[in-house]
Amino acid sequence: MIRKMFAGGNSARGFYSLFDQMFSSRIEQVFLLKGGPGTGKSTLMQNLAQYAVEHNQPVELFYCSSDPNSLDGIVLPLQQTGMVDATAPHVQDPTFPGCREEIINLGDNWNRTDLLAAKGEIITLTKANKAAYAKAYRYLRAAEEMEELWAEINQAHLQAEGVRAVVRMLFEALQLTESRGELGGGLERHLFASAITPDGLISHIGELVQDYPRRWVLRCAPGTGVQAVFTALVSAARLAGVYAEVFHRPLIPTQIEHMLFPELGNAVLSHDELSPWDAAGEVIDLRGNVDQDEVPQRVKDLYRELLESGIEQLAQAKSIHDELERFYIDAVDFARLEKVRAQLHARIFAG
Repeated sequence: MIRKMFAGGNSARGFYSLFDQMFSSRIEQVFLLKGGPGTGKSTLMQNLAQYAVEHNQPVELFYCSSDPNSLDGIVLPLQQTGMVDATAPHVQDPTFPGCREEIINLGDNWNRTDLLAAKGEIITLTKANKAAYAKAYRYLRAAEEMEELWAEINQAHLQAEGVRAVVRMLFEALQLTESRGELGGGLERHLFASAITPDGLISHIGELVQDYPRRWVLRCAPGTGVQAVFTALVSAARLAGVYAEVFHRPLIPTQIEHMLFPELGNAVLSHDELSPWDAAGEVIDLRGNVDQDEVPQRVKDLYRELLESGIEQLAQAKSIHDELERFYIDAVDFARLEKVRAQLHARIFAG
């Protein structure tokens, strides 16, 4: 089984990391990959993940929100192994060095002389890349402001009893009023199913829930009560001792986008007019709890325009990064890199 997710994302708060949620306590060894762009971190992880897939073994793939075709990390549950790109903007260092985490420095495989010769161009491109991200995050912050205005207007006309009725229905359907474990013992894992990327809004939620027999889809807009529903579900799951996977919204990561209950085979999903996936499940339209739509069209248009402008700047940042990456790719000794890959493969898949 392949599960595709994001452990971090581009947001109105800048780059938002949930990388600490990638590896559960069941993961016995974690490889922290260091090295600059183009040193083969993503390729190495893709190679190891592909081997697991070819041998019908489960794998979790964590994609990069700044390059959705590249990996930031993988988890191999059967091997109790994880691997992650531990460089900026998601720098990680060992917590239990040697006995759980191990640093693999792929920067050892490059020719430093070649990089020194390109030092001026590398510095210029690095600064330009940083500036493009700064612009992108300013646009996303402005989009958040428009969404907050949108939500404020809707909340003024929201029928709270309608939202409470949805919460009660979901509690009953999910049987969250019944304790399944130690009181307050419900565990959670917080990640992203969606991301704001240079290629636009991307979501893997459709694949994540394809084997879930029952799904509820909350049709929503800002201020229609969807966050109140998810907040109630999180609290109830904790009290009932039910394990939940909580997926956060890419633009405003303090908010929730979806919740999965793997042990129950149930999922509660949100879907708004910008959601990049087709809704499938029992639809609950929270928008019906708003008496009247008084949100000016200009607010909605500005929200979309600002989000699109942020995406354009992310695309610019990726273009600059691709130029920067060429200098490092040209300096890599791929024969040495292949030896590293072969050694890690033998260690991970031994036996």
